Amino acid sequence: MKDYRTEAFEYFDATRYFTVFYKDFQNFSEEKLESYQISNGLYIYLIFVYKKPGLTLNEISKTLEVDKAYTTRAIRKLVDLGYLEKIIDQTDNRAFHVIPTKKCITAMEEMVNLFDEWEDIALKNFSEEEKETLTNSFRKIFTNIREREWFHHIRKFS
Repeated sequence: MKDYRTEAFEYFDATRYFTVFYKDFQNFSEEKLESYQISNGLYIYLIFVYKKPGLTLNEISKTLEVDKAYTTRAIRKLVDLGYLEKIIDQTDNRAFHVIPTKKCITAMEEMVNLFDEWEDIALKNFSEEEKETLTNSFRKIFTNIREREWFHHIRKFS
């Protein structure tokens, strides 16, 4: 069978490849997370709360640079699934701290670290030097994007 996908992307630039890689990772992780009833979007919150328990919804939104309403919906879904618990702030009744439940801790211990597994797949034939060069290049891209004035203007979620 002819590989149209490889042929179609043969002369793409880096940005188009990033888009394809992102979509491939989405498909890979959705399959891995299906049994936990978690989507890619929820997985990011789960990892974050697991590693930084006790933050408020507002702190989570600001740190992840996402809309508060989206954070509220995502956390509510994870609470409903039994992965997270919300605790009312002692000093501000409007604020909630989010902590992982035992179910979350067990799931995180069972879950494959998707990012490491994906990196192993994606960089399978790379030497250590090539991996380091690629990582350094991505850091430069990350820095370049974050230095742009428009980035900080549109990414403000307060």
